[in-house]
Amino acid sequence: MHTDSNGIIRGYSPILNLELCWDNHRLRFYDPQTGQFLPDEKETADLADEAQAEVRRLREELRRRNNLT
Repeated sequence: MHTDSNGIIRGYSPILNLELCWDNHRLRFYDPQTGQFLPDEKETADLADEAQAEVRRLREELRRRNNLT
């Protein structure tokens, strides 16, 4: 484990192939291959909400286009 220049405590898990990071009083998972943090619970819920809204929008567009033909 080590502390990086941003004050984040990091440790690598070879089993997960991820870094476990303690940042601002929360545990985060970082993928060194992509260079990005994995979404946390709130971010995952937000992404799901956005996806559901997009599905609703696309369904409405399909209904509208089908009514035009």
